[in-house]
Formats: sequence, C-alpha cells, structure tokens
Amino acid sequence: MERTYWATWKSILARWGIISPVRTLLGFSDSLLPITAQLMYLGMPIFKGAALGSSYAAFVEMLGDEDQLRQFADYLQVGEV
Repeated sequence: MERTYWATWKSILARWGIISPVRTLLGFSDSLLPITAQLMYLGMPIFKGAALGSSYAAFVEMLGDEDQLRQFADYLQVGEV
C-alpha cells in the first residue's frame, strides 16, 4: 500500500479547500472511481516522464483499490474541522 504521497495530496486539497468534496467523491468508489482510474491510466505514458509521474501513478493505483480509497478518505478526515 503506497502512502508516500498522502500527506502531499492532503495539503494540496486543503490549500484548495476541497477536502470535504473529495471525501464525498471517494464515497462513490464502487461505481465512479474505477472508471475514472481506467481513463487516467490511459494518461500514464504522458505523465510517466514528468516530475509528478510517480505521484500520478500512485494516485491512479489508489483509485483502483477500494480499500486504499477508504483508508485515504479516513486519512483526509483526521484533523479536519
């Protein structure tokens, strides 16, 4: 399980003020997110060589794993007011 980028992703979401909407979207993991992961997987060759390529790959992998999604949603909730 790849948690290397979770703190970075959470800080970006907090900066944009969208932690709550993202947590809501993660609740749709059984229907919406596997399709999104497949579409994002198509972009892997483009982002693979970019500086954020490994973060992108980890994000796509997480979207395809329901357990990781639940754990990330719980992680986003920690410390949220």
